[in-house]
Amino acid sequence: RKITLAIFGLDNAGKTLTAKGLLGQPEGLVAPTIGFSNMSFTFHDNDITLYDLGGGKNIREIWKNYFTDVHGLIYVVDASDYARLSESKAELLKLVNNNFIKGKPILILANKQDISGALDKSDLCNELNLENIANEFETPCKIESCTAQIKKAKTIDKSLYSGFEWLVNAICSNWTDLQHRVNFDTNEKINIENFKKSERLERLKNGKKTKFVKLLFIILQALFRQQISLAVTNVKDGIHTRGVYGWIVQHFAIFFSNTFSSPQST
Repeated sequence: RKITLAIFGLDNAGKTLTAKGLLGQPEGLVAPTIGFSNMSFTFHDNDITLYDLGGGKNIREIWKNYFTDVHGLIYVVDASDYARLSESKAELLKLVNNNFIKGKPILILANKQDISGALDKSDLCNELNLENIANEFETPCKIESCTAQIKKAKTIDKSLYSGFEWLVNAICSNWTDLQHRVNFDTNEKINIENFKKSERLERLKNGKKTKFVKLLFIILQALFRQQISLAVTNVKDGIHTRGVYGWIVQHFAIFFSNTFSSPQST
């Protein structure tokens, strides 16, 4: 199976280290993820594609671009940062409340257990009100405490491994429905994007028409004024008339004035 997953969470929660931890890569220096990166690996004969998404406030807006692609997700919480727990809970609620995410299995990681005072998985479960979230949104959830760092090359945190194994098994056990949903949601997303694109093109097209009409109106007005100033009165059968050209310009100007004097803005 080809499984697509994504890691979400606030900035500095340890998402990239979690991804590296799953691959058994040495920790090294990890810079904050700006935007998006992905990695691929095999787990229990499944081909895994893992999206690592930045967690900064200005970056979270792109998360929704990947909701339709994933079969499940990992949500990483810095369990030592009490000041941001409410913010982390709010972002988790936004995720599970999205129709493209609701019902997909979620692994929550209480990360940074190596820091003194970090909440364990039981305490974090209560802080996040995880049981209610799972029931209300009918979303399978599991929480694990972990330290997302590599102590030795190719050595993975046991709790991280256990949690990831649960996530993959949860996806595989409901594979037919999840794969159908991913395909359906992806097509729906494409249709929505195409519709929005056609709307933008239509607005642009109408805007160009309006600008053309405005320009034509200005030209006709200018020509009319010129005809008035240069008009030569012809006398025919005792009736004073202006040149035919002037008459046409005048009436075109009046027509466009009445029709397009207050065109709708685009």
